Amino acid sequence: MKMHLGDIIKEKAKERQKSIPDIADHLATGTRNLYKILKENNLKVDELLKISQFLNYDFFKEVNPLAAKEDVELHLVEDSEIEFREIKTGGKELTIRFDVKYNTENAENLGKFMMHVDAIGDKLGFKLT
Repeated sequence: MKMHLGDIIKEKAKERQKSIPDIADHLATGTRNLYKILKENNLKVDELLKISQFLNYDFFKEVNPLAAKEDVELHLVEDSEIEFREIKTGGKELTIRFDVKYNTENAENLGKFMMHVDAIGDKLGFKLT
């Protein structure tokens, strides 16, 4: 059984000799608020990204992104490393790789699924490659 994400963040922070107030400062939030967020396991994707960058650890691999149907499974690749790179706008880019497993009886729906994922990604500012 996987640990609670908030506990994992606290553990990695301790390993890296960072405190919760250090992380709160990096997120531009209060320490009490961050403790509440970690306790409730209620992190936004951008917060998790910032914490991943700050602690240099891929917390996304600790998260099951979807509770999918039995015939479709989406998960982050366990052994992939988080990859940040500088981009022209001065920001950073994160690459996440994932596999899609599906029942071959539903193969005709894979194209629709990928089109929906691509459309949602575009709307949210993500690029599918």
